[in-house]
Amino acid sequence: MYLRAIACLLCLALPQMAAATTFTFDITARIDSAFLRDPAQDALVEDGALLQGRLTYSDPPSQQFGSDYFYNIGLERFEISTPTGFGLSLSNRIVSIAAIGNTDFFSAQSFVSEDPNGWNMMLDLIADDWRGGATTLPAAFPGSFRSGWISAYFLDEFDIIQSVDATVLSITPAPIPLPASGLLLAGGLLLALRLARRRQPLRSA
Repeated sequence: MYLRAIACLLCLALPQMAAATTFTFDITARIDSAFLRDPAQDALVEDGALLQGRLTYSDPPSQQFGSDYFYNIGLERFEISTPTGFGLSLSNRIVSIAAIGNTDFFSAQSFVSEDPNGWNMMLDLIADDWRGGATTLPAAFPGSFRSGWISAYFLDEFDIIQSVDATVLSITPAPIPLPASGLLLAGGLLLALRLARRRQPLRSA
């Protein structure tokens, strides 16, 4: 009976684990310039300070047109924050990849068309001899690149542009917790081991 239970758990867990591959990256950047109209918020984004970020995207995407990968709202993350308390969390809507010769271009943005009443955010990266012209979604980023920057901006109701612009220093894979499907599979295996031990006959002394 316990073997049947294991089979059921595998049927539930394996399709979820194989459904999509999600890539998650931690971004470290240095703020080049920033302006927020609220003085208290503006004090949280000092020039020269570190900016931390997180970016996610999945394969397969919600839609794909050539080397442009589109994601539905809320599916992927694009976040930045400072150690002093400023934070901005948006959806990652598009990842675009291109190449010219030995130079590769990567971009991610929080919008399909710019939000006229809210924050917009972009990440752009240019690297030489990185992917050899491949336009598939990258599973890793180079340790060094020609240039990289993050720009977050917002045209408020007074037509004042509030923005945070930063130079990217590194993009590294983020530690990922075991997904629910993996926990389900691990739990099933532990249950099977426990049941198997109970079914073993007792040895006489």
